[in-house]
Amino acid sequence: MMKKMIAALCLIVSGTAHSTMIGVSGNFINFGPTVYESREDGSVWQWLDLTVTNGISYKSLVADLADNNLLDNSSPLNGSAGAVADVIGLYDSYRGGWSTVSDTSVVNMFNSFFGLSLVDDQIYNFNRNVEIVNDFIKAFGDTYHEGFCNDTNSCPVDVYPQSKNSGYTYGRTSSHSFTLQSGRYNEAANVFDGYYRNLGGDSNFDLINTGLSSHVKSTYAATGTWLVREVKPANEAQPVSEPATALLFAVSLVAIGLRRKRHLSS
Repeated sequence: MMKKMIAALCLIVSGTAHSTMIGVSGNFINFGPTVYESREDGSVWQWLDLTVTNGISYKSLVADLADNNLLDNSSPLNGSAGAVADVIGLYDSYRGGWSTVSDTSVVNMFNSFFGLSLVDDQIYNFNRNVEIVNDFIKAFGDTYHEGFCNDTNSCPVDVYPQSKNSGYTYGRTSSHSFTLQSGRYNEAANVFDGYYRNLGGDSNFDLINTGLSSHVKSTYAATGTWLVREVKPANEAQPVSEPATALLFAVSLVAIGLRRKRHLSS
């Protein structure tokens, strides 16, 4: 009985882990509010979902990280109440070690995920309704719908709910583009589903915008900030993976349950 239960748990956990592998080479895993990226050098990096930082000022996020390297609102966050709640509501394990990244770093991640050879300040058009674009937006966060629906309570009307209008991921980088009287603008690297505006027909191409023409103000409601942290350096001994940890935990619960049953029946 014990062996059958363990085997069943193995199948469930391994199947779940396999289904979350995304990207052209399966080198990304969507896990909770983060996405793991396995790189060619053997390192593993973790990207924070853009919906967590969506609607928060870039400068205030940097200030919050600067004093103790934690997303903990130690420096007052500039954003709507819903947006700030997303940051301060993070579990402790998701608070530390994050860094902002340049346009180039995000472009390298795009290239790995989509199997492309993009350069900074490039716009790349896909065909319409490309499934891998939807996979990316679901994993890294739909800042369009989350920003307006959850953070500002001005949700756009979904005229065609049956459509694949998965929105877009729109994230600021540490690269600055130009300075105006109102302040300095950060560039943003983003991925768009051409149907995000709930149009009657998907007449717009899915696309990637890697920076130059994406200048955003720090208070833009549907824009997050790209944050990443290294969780396994290159050439380090392989740690126990998240799915394996979940399996061990599940098996332990089964063992405790069987032991308790035997104790009660004796």
